[in-house]
Amino acid sequence: MIKRPRNAETGIPSADAYESLAPALQLYLYKNALHSLPPVIWSLQHLTVLSLRHNELGELSPCISNLRNLVELNVASNGLRWLPWELLRLLGYDGSMRRLVTLPNPFVQGLRYSGNLASDRQLRIPFNKDEMQSAISEYEQEVGDHAATEDGRMQSAWLLKLHQALAFRMASVTPTDATPRRFRRPVWKRHPVYIASTPVTFFSISGTPLSHSPVPSASGNRQLLVPGTMLDFLPTIPPQASHSPSLLELAARECGLSPQSSELTDLLPSDAPEPVLRAVRLAEKAKGEGGRVCSVCSRSYVIPRAEWIEYWHYVPDTLASSIDELFLPFLRRTCSWKCVEGAAVEHASLR
Repeated sequence: MIKRPRNAETGIPSADAYESLAPALQLYLYKNALHSLPPVIWSLQHLTVLSLRHNELGELSPCISNLRNLVELNVASNGLRWLPWELLRLLGYDGSMRRLVTLPNPFVQGLRYSGNLASDRQLRIPFNKDEMQSAISEYEQEVGDHAATEDGRMQSAWLLKLHQALAFRMASVTPTDATPRRFRRPVWKRHPVYIASTPVTFFSISGTPLSHSPVPSASGNRQLLVPGTMLDFLPTIPPQASHSPSLLELAARECGLSPQSSELTDLLPSDAPEPVLRAVRLAEKAKGEGGRVCSVCSRSYVIPRAEWIEYWHYVPDTLASSIDELFLPFLRRTCSWKCVEGAAVEHASLR
């Protein structure tokens, strides 16, 4: 498309007189009984709207972060227990996404709700500094109330952290931008707020957990509570931590590249070791997801070496939040134990 008139002397427009007409794709897959999505979707660079509501998806691929131009995502009415951590890269000030619809879904929760919040099932965020400070003072008193239940103090601690973060952002914007008007989102709510994390689960080179701590991704469909802790993210990294992939990991990557990757399990001998079978299954699953990339170093991998859930608040377009979306769970995985140290550095910068 020509942006300005032709040159008066030559009549020929210059090279910079044009702008690209990049397509803005919208994909609606409503009620298709989908259990998974084809990897080709994650290569649609010009996709702006993706609606997956009313399907049977149990997990969303981390490759969704490839959709850099995605403006709206609707994943309501599926079987999602958590969202991929990589989705956070599309949210906030620097991301393209402006609308995220997540409910209803059977998301795991990081804490038990109590009191008025449990009965009302909704929280309204104050819209001015005075009301915000009043709410902060109230939550501070509740956190220090030793007569309150443990669940009540934990709930108040999470809400205190949320309101303190929002108060800091509210104070950093101009008065005009700080006060939301009708049909306008409050600027200080546009970026996700980190609240808490579950303990980190480390895995062996074959993908089996190394401790008895709960594995977030192994939580049953009926398990709604996967507790998060607000303590500083300082996991105990095994002393032999390294960035180098194991030979089993390298072999699994090659399996995933094979055109017959979906048939490899049947081709293996009946007495094949369980670690080999698990690696082949993970390679097939990773290929079906469109590939896996470490959330810290961005290297491709097949067998995760660590995982945990992070709870974030992200309701940018309203001051009222239902408790089902108040603290959304994001599952995070890394390709090595060493990368968990990188995640710890990121969390330190959030404080």
